[in-house]
Amino acid sequence: MNEKDAYRNLMYFQTAKSESEYCENKLHVQAISQQTKWRNQHAAILSRSISTLEQHFINDKGTSTKDLPAAIAAVWKKLEEVDKRELGDTRTYKTCIKFPESLKFYEAQLVK
Repeated sequence: MNEKDAYRNLMYFQTAKSESEYCENKLHVQAISQQTKWRNQHAAILSRSISTLEQHFINDKGTSTKDLPAAIAAVWKKLEEVDKRELGDTRTYKTCIKFPESLKFYEAQLVK
């Protein structure tokens, strides 16, 4: 897995999180527990993606190990902003009803 794959994986994790929160908090459609279960099932990919980015930050960006948590937090923040800007307005009740299908799609896109 390279850093591009790692960023892409994290985007799918962020999208699943944002989508589940939208469904549950805005439309009262249960989704957060499904997303949490899905994230836990793919925890190894999530961990490997974060490790790949940490190595990228150390090797290519000169980030110190002390600054890695802040760098990863900045990545999550940026991905959340991208999700909100690019996908936020596309979510509907239909999206929430089909949330399990979305999780299967995201799973198929993850780079292992």
